[in-house]
Amino acid sequence: MTPSLSTGGIGVSIPFRGSIISLLIPPSPREGRIMAELMNSYRGVSCARCRSPIPVSPQVIAPREIEPGQTNVRCTFVARCKLCEYENVYAASEIQDFAGVPRQRTFRTGAAGA
Repeated sequence: MTPSLSTGGIGVSIPFRGSIISLLIPPSPREGRIMAELMNSYRGVSCARCRSPIPVSPQVIAPREIEPGQTNVRCTFVARCKLCEYENVYAASEIQDFAGVPRQRTFRTGAAGA
């Protein structure tokens, strides 16, 4: 069985007479509420300048592998605010949960490269 986050159900593939039948088992009402809640939240940091939430990619959130014997390892990353375009270095310890969906980047119009 493999989870399907886009539908919230569980996908099952069953071999039948030389072919594969794929079924989708819908989630229970409780699982549906949990999935909806998870899909309406994201992890990120607050902008150092305007305090707007900045979403963080899953690669940054994933725990870093630290080799034995390493001490004083810093887990930092650079993020740019989509609202004020301020870029700053943030610590992994600053990551928090935000409700809603991430803000889409706004592109400034003008002569790029002209």
